[in-house]
Amino acid sequence: MTLVLWKAPLLDHPDEAARLLEPYHERGDDSAFAPSPDIANVSNALRRRFPDVKRGPWADDLPPKEVDRVLLLTIRWSADAAVLNTIVELAREHNLVVYDPQGPGFYLPYPVVTGPVPGPTPRPSVGDHLKVIVIGIAAAGVFLLGWWTEVPVLNWILMIVGGSLLTVILFLLGIFIFRPGRR
Repeated sequence: MTLVLWKAPLLDHPDEAARLLEPYHERGDDSAFAPSPDIANVSNALRRRFPDVKRGPWADDLPPKEVDRVLLLTIRWSADAAVLNTIVELAREHNLVVYDPQGPGFYLPYPVVTGPVPGPTPRPSVGDHLKVIVIGIAAAGVFLLGWWTEVPVLNWILMIVGGSLLTVILFLLGIFIFRPGRR
């Protein structure tokens, strides 16, 4: 298994990462990546944490001591999940991108927000208030229908359903009128 770590540029799509890594894999050209001492720090931390080449997680050799742009890690497929978790933790601590070309997948140093960024919640309109009031009147009607019905089981069912809906509606109206954050 191969993992590739770098500081910048920050990408979140596997195709972009594959295009970015192509010159690195073909010619060893790492000029597309920003230099950072964090790469060497992570490499040295991994060397200290997993120093044994033969029984450790490394497929080829220990990570290099001197590296500043791209850290290419070859890990045995039989390596424990704790090794991968350690690599991802160290990368997040140092704000590094971890790219898994086998997946392909990313472990990013920041959360990815997809879709539109939510703005402030709009205030409920008069129409929203009226809808809740109409549903509340219907719930009160169901409750009263149960109160006036002479059928023993049906009256309790209607009163429980109508009362529950009426309680929810009163709660929603209370939130509409006295909503949190209102000054």
